[in-house]
Amino acid sequence: MEYVTILDQYILKVSENGLDWSTQTCLVAFVCAIGAICQDPHVETPKSHNSWDLEQNTDVAYSIWFMCNLQPLEAWRYFTMAGNSCYSAIWAMESTMPAGPENFPSSPQAIKQSIFYTAYKSEVEIRYEIPSLPGSMLEHIEDRLTFPSPPAANCLVDETIAWYYFLADIAARHLINRIIDAKVEISGCVSEAQARSLLRSYEVFGSQLQDWYLSLPPEVSFPPPDATISLETNLYKRILRSRYLFIKELLCRPFIRLCLDCALELPGALDDEIASIASLGLRYCVWRLKAVDRMNKLDHGLWIWIRNSTACSMILIGAARSLQFQSHIASGRLVLPQDWRETVVGFLQGLEKYSHETRGGVAACYRLVTWGLGGFEPNSPDII
Repeated sequence: MEYVTILDQYILKVSENGLDWSTQTCLVAFVCAIGAICQDPHVETPKSHNSWDLEQNTDVAYSIWFMCNLQPLEAWRYFTMAGNSCYSAIWAMESTMPAGPENFPSSPQAIKQSIFYTAYKSEVEIRYEIPSLPGSMLEHIEDRLTFPSPPAANCLVDETIAWYYFLADIAARHLINRIIDAKVEISGCVSEAQARSLLRSYEVFGSQLQDWYLSLPPEVSFPPPDATISLETNLYKRILRSRYLFIKELLCRPFIRLCLDCALELPGALDDEIASIASLGLRYCVWRLKAVDRMNKLDHGLWIWIRNSTACSMILIGAARSLQFQSHIASGRLVLPQDWRETVVGFLQGLEKYSHETRGGVAACYRLVTWGLGGFEPNSPDII
């Protein structure tokens, strides 16, 4: 009995920390393999579905708790565990699941899909911010990121709207993944061919984003920003609008970098087009900072939002510095939004309550933006 207790401890350790090269992991793998061989594949143990659901829900709950506590590494571990187990459970059962009412959003399979997408999306978002994380099964399943089945005809209106939201969010995630996978490394002087290749990608992905936006049902659609942007009270619309703004800014980001980091020697019309897109990207940085006020609400998206907002703030500060010192001819063509500084200051003031929060590198974000704003005082002659 003592050996069984020790084995249970080993299994628990491996399930919490993942596989490694230790003898404990080796022993657990042997035991699992022997158990799988000895089990009759036609006999389903009483543990099956309810146990899976409990474990996956628990892992996601742990992850959300850690994200609320600004501990992304711990959250990533549990999101990965939940996503991996959901992925295995969903597609192991996929061929045996009958079509029809059982695949409606309230079915066990649909619930597993919702849990899986939550874990997958969160794991990917954390990985974007911390690219040095170890590999995961969830990195390579883009083609298996399927859309949920439609709700029943007699379902509640809220269920239908939630379905619309999930369809739109998954489609946006597909587009974000494609944009990131298509990134082009830029160093030194950029050639005309490279610049035109970037423009083609911008146009293709921009067209796909416009198609995505036009396909949104009225229940989850939102007005695109024009001269200003206002707070959106509807949760689904607010989240989808943030996806839209993120994609727009992401598409413009390479052109901002061209203007700030590279000495461009391109035909005049091409130079102007690059500067125009870069200037639009700066405006989207401001809109992203204004679109959501998360400082008064502690939720599992706070850490990601702080990181994204810090990036937008530093892009604006970098553009302002470049204009201040006229470091490149191309940067002199940038149009910096007039309200850039007050927008960044507004973000910084909200972040002040976390200025001593060392978890998740939040205090470092606060110090970085504070340092970047140095020299851009309201009455300074150097203000842009």
